[in-house]
Amino acid sequence: HIEQGPVLQSLNQPVGVVSAISGQTRLYVQVDGFSGHAGTVPMDQRQDTIAASAEMIYGIEQRCKDFPLSRENMLVCTVGEFNVFPGASNVIPGFSNFSVDIRCKDDAMREEVVDLIQVGLRDIAEKRRVACEIETKHSAESCQSSPIFTESLQM
Repeated sequence: HIEQGPVLQSLNQPVGVVSAISGQTRLYVQVDGFSGHAGTVPMDQRQDTIAASAEMIYGIEQRCKDFPLSRENMLVCTVGEFNVFPGASNVIPGFSNFSVDIRCKDDAMREEVVDLIQVGLRDIAEKRRVACEIETKHSAESCQSSPIFTESLQM
């Protein structure tokens, strides 16, 4: 498997030995608010799904960056899709959805992070008075490499 990230290049290494294939969870998040005219709905009465989603996405990023031992266990979280409706410059968005891809070579850590992310998303939705539905689209366990095999490949 050829590395698809920048790690080996940043270390000026031509090859690396894989210790594990990360487990993966994919979530699909739908946020429902209320559309309205941008010029007539007061700020404190808005149920803006872009504002709620932006806070949610930032929370996901922070959770993954700040989680203990995240770097050592290759914990990464990515929002790769984001859609908003109706998508007009003068309309407060009433619906948005986004994907979340969470990967980690430690399954227990990944599952804990998934749970914490879901709690965080629901808390933000409640605070911003929007509805939030979270669906797990995919979940796969990590696969650890054999220590005997990886040790035999190390120089």
